[in-house]
Amino acid sequence: MRVFLLHSPHDTPTPATPATSATSATSTTSATSATPATSAALTTSVTAGGSAPPGHDGPGQTPRQEAPKPQNLRTDDLMSDLELEPLLQHMAQGDPLIRKTMENQLLQNTLTLETIHYRQQVMRDTLENPQVVRALYEQIGAVMEEEGRLYQGIFSTQPASVLQNALMPMEAFTNLLEELCRTARTEQDHFRSEGFRHLFGMLQEELPREYLEEIRSMLKILRLDQGTLLGATLGPGNRCTRFSLLRPRRERRWKGWLRKKIPSPYTFSLAEGDEIGYRIIEEIKNRGLNKASHILLQSADHLVGFLGRLREELSFYVGALNLRDALEAGGNPLCMPLCEPCSIPPGSDPPKPREHRFSGLYDPALAVQLAEPLAGNDAILDGSTLVIVTGANKGGKSTFLRSIGTAQLMMQSGMFVPAQTFRGSLCRGLFTHYRRGEAHTMNSGKLDEELRRMSEIADALVPGSLVLLNETFAATNEGEGSEIARGVVQALVDRNITLFFVTHLYGLAKSLHDQNRPDWVFLRAHRDDQGGRTYQVTPGEPLSTSFGKDLWHNRYREPSPPQPANQPANQPAPRP
Repeated sequence: MRVFLLHSPHDTPTPATPATSATSATSTTSATSATPATSAALTTSVTAGGSAPPGHDGPGQTPRQEAPKPQNLRTDDLMSDLELEPLLQHMAQGDPLIRKTMENQLLQNTLTLETIHYRQQVMRDTLENPQVVRALYEQIGAVMEEEGRLYQGIFSTQPASVLQNALMPMEAFTNLLEELCRTARTEQDHFRSEGFRHLFGMLQEELPREYLEEIRSMLKILRLDQGTLLGATLGPGNRCTRFSLLRPRRERRWKGWLRKKIPSPYTFSLAEGDEIGYRIIEEIKNRGLNKASHILLQSADHLVGFLGRLREELSFYVGALNLRDALEAGGNPLCMPLCEPCSIPPGSDPPKPREHRFSGLYDPALAVQLAEPLAGNDAILDGSTLVIVTGANKGGKSTFLRSIGTAQLMMQSGMFVPAQTFRGSLCRGLFTHYRRGEAHTMNSGKLDEELRRMSEIADALVPGSLVLLNETFAATNEGEGSEIARGVVQALVDRNITLFFVTHLYGLAKSLHDQNRPDWVFLRAHRDDQGGRTYQVTPGEPLSTSFGKDLWHNRYREPSPPQPANQPANQPAPRP
């Protein structure tokens, strides 16, 4: 059994047929008329029910080869620059598995458009049936955490001990599978996505009630409550070989009573204190139980793999539910984005115009911390290759830049996005270059450090990448910083790299604006006539002032001087 909640079954190679036959594990010749205690059902369907570790299709099979795809560079920078930690904490709600899964899925940036659409279908089902998805995750988690600890504690090499220690986890796993099948039968009509319908259909098809009852019957026999019945053949020198565990035959109640009253002549008892005889009997018992214990342990191992994989994939959707609840509790909207192909797919010539438009876009990390409605931004940026953001200090420019990056990550992981509407193209890599503060570990100046990080980003960029720049090259004077930034911007745009650039370098912004290119967009943090901040960005040409005096007046509670919000760039602000 395979789990397909994060990836379509059409994207994964069909597992190869195992090289060994399960029925060969039970073939034995016995001197008695009893039947083998292990059934084909237990050795085939259960052992085939596991999910292989990542990158493998199962024991004895060829590892899957995945084509290399562009990765986000410096994920630590993405975490800090986009302030993803508060977001991940609200997603996880203290669950380390959800925390790890959400971070991996947000930062991997390797999904195809088809996989994103596939996940969006599963995500819609999750948002419409949150109680069912949470219940599935919690049921699996409760059993895995309790019985998984017991299962991982099986360190004995003696078959008899292995068999007895594996029975309790196997019984718990069987009960869990029965519960999952019951959920599949009762809830399947409420789900429409291919992922959940495949999961529910697979559970019912491969784990029918009769099969689970047969497994439960086998586990009851393996408890050996009636003793251990072994079969063997005679080899050279009349030595016993080919030991196997046998299933006791059912006999009528009166025969069992008679057998107890009249012992069989083919029995013997060990004398008290006969340690040598006891060791011989234990050795014979272990030889007879070796095959059964191996099969049972292998079955438990595969079930742990399958249930663990199912729980891991469910954790992605439970994390999304946790974030949805936190954002909606603060009165902030969500939407499922319209995802378009990358504007520069491999081999594309010429490139397609990039699609990027949204309404009500906000920073979800800030929203979960404030727990109140945020002012969203509207923009139509279709076809833009460069977006320059200038304007008032503390006006929401950096917050807007974070919302752009976080929405891109959420869209490309198959999630909803923090906006009323959103439509965007995939990017082949997301990179951030933010201004850093002073650090004791710096071995050079701040400008050298910025140039070094930019060089590392440039080495990893491919056409179709998205780069977010925040006060880049502001560590030097305006003239030098503008000249360096202008060269970097021109070089990257010419290579089909999309840039969002928040800057206070007026010389840079003005020179780029004067080029009057139709694919370059200029936004400005809005400021009202009284110096107030709306924390929204709107189209506007760069201004020579960042209205820093507003902050001074607000701090000391002095009225702000009247000053037009759209003052021309060549007119300085009037003095108070």
